[in-house]
Amino acid sequence: MAAVTRFGEILADVDIERVFTVLPRCYLDAGPHTLGGAYMARCRSALLITVLLTGCAMPRPARDEVIADRHWGLRLFRDVRVAPSAVEVATVRFRGDGGIDGTAICNSVSTGASWSSVAAGERGVVSSDARRPWVQTLVGCGEPREIAIADAFWKKMENARRWSLTERGLRIVFRDGSTAVLVPALTPASERRPGCADPNNLDCRR
Repeated sequence: MAAVTRFGEILADVDIERVFTVLPRCYLDAGPHTLGGAYMARCRSALLITVLLTGCAMPRPARDEVIADRHWGLRLFRDVRVAPSAVEVATVRFRGDGGIDGTAICNSVSTGASWSSVAAGERGVVSSDARRPWVQTLVGCGEPREIAIADAFWKKMENARRWSLTERGLRIVFRDGSTAVLVPALTPASERRPGCADPNNLDCRR
C-alpha cells in the first residue's frame, strides 16, 4: 500500500507534456504492426523511467499540515535566545502556495522567498527571487532589543537556504551557515512545556 501511495505521489508531479512526447514517438517509430513486440516493450520501459525520473527530480511543494500555513515564532537566532511573549518578536509562515510571509513584532512582512520540500514534513529548501520585492509595514512598536533582533532576522531571511524539523522546532539555515530555530507561535503560556533547563525546549514555561 505504501508503494502504491508513493507511486501516486510521483504521478501527481509528473511532467505530462514530457510523457506524451515519449509515447507517440514510440508509436511512430514502431509502426502499428509492432505494438506488442520487443520494441514497444522497450518504449514502455523508457516511458516508466521518464515518469519516475520526472517525478523524483523535482522538489515537491510540501503540503503537510505540520509545516504549511502555520505561524512559527522565533526562539533562537544565531545562538541568541528569544523569549516568548504576547507579541512575538518575529514569526514566519510557510504558506501552502509555496510563499513565505510573517511578522516583525507588530509589523507584517511580505517576502520574495519561496519554500519547497525535499522530504515532506522533514526538510526542504528556501530560495529568494530578487525580482520580487520584500515589503514590511513600519509601525513603531517593541523594545529596541526586540526591534534589532526582528530586523536582523528578516534581513537574514533574504539568504535562507534550507529548513528542517528538529526536536527543537523549525530550523532555518542561512547562506553563511548560521541558523534560526522557531516553534509554533501564539502558544498560551499555560500550554508551554515546563523545564527551561531542557536545551530542546525553547518555548518553556517559567
